[in-house]
Amino acid sequence: MNRLRGSVDEEKRSREETEETMIEMFKEMISKIKGEIDAEKGEREQAEEALLSLLEETCAKLNKSVAI
Repeated sequence: MNRLRGSVDEEKRSREETEETMIEMFKEMISKIKGEIDAEKGEREQAEEALLSLLEETCAKLNKSVAI
C-alpha cells in the first residue's frame, strides 16, 4: 500500500512540476510577444511621424509654389 501511495505521490509531483514548467514557458512566451509588439508599435509610430513630416514639407512646398 505504501508503494502505491509513493507512486501516486511521485506522479502527482511530476505533474505539478510539468504544470509549473509549462506556466513558466507561457509567461516567457507572453513576455517575448509583448516585447515584439511594443517594438513594432515603436517602429510604426516612427514611420508615421516620418510620413507626417514628409506630408507637411510637401504641403509647405506646394503652398510656396502656388503663391509664386
